[in-house]
Amino acid sequence: MILYLNIIFELICLCFAVFTLPKVKAPWTLFILYLLFVVGIESYGLYAAENHISSKMVYNIYVLINFYFVQAILYKICNLNSTGKIPAWIFSVLFLLFYGGELMYNGPEQFTLTSMILSNILITIQSLYYFYSLMTQDDFVQLKSHAPFWLVAGLLIHAFGSTASFLFYEYLVAINKELKIPVRQVIILFLNFILYGSWSYAFVCKYQQRISS
Repeated sequence: MILYLNIIFELICLCFAVFTLPKVKAPWTLFILYLLFVVGIESYGLYAAENHISSKMVYNIYVLINFYFVQAILYKICNLNSTGKIPAWIFSVLFLLFYGGELMYNGPEQFTLTSMILSNILITIQSLYYFYSLMTQDDFVQLKSHAPFWLVAGLLIHAFGSTASFLFYEYLVAINKELKIPVRQVIILFLNFILYGSWSYAFVCKYQQRISS
């Protein structure tokens, strides 16, 4: 049931993107393709779980595409490198080297868990830096209607929470086995609700900005 709810959250966010972003310039329109990709990945993961098929290789692809899509959000939409203090290539190269090394060491049949944790840590750092830059800039920003703010807010909460859930993965699995309480699944569900809810609101903000300009 929880996996179905995750897909529902993604589909709702996709609907918001389809109805609000088609006439917005790139890279905003890439959200539609990305969310279609995520829905496809989650649907296959659900199918694989029900049929006892390994989906680790598919989720390894997701880890890579997700990280670089987030980089596009942070640098192309949110102007993270506007100060010039954090070059865009540093995080991208660091992640790629680590991801490639983990694939070579463990093989593509094993899930790149460490790379997933690293990606969430890097995204958390970048998101915090974005908020720091936002607070120290001279221009006034109306946060309630500032779409990039809501994009990064969702990313920060999701990345930080996901990092914690992965670091305590064994402990959460033990709770599930002993007490039959899917704590980790509930945490991921909540984080996805926050992420896709924040993104949906950001799409509405961007749409309102477009029609009012």
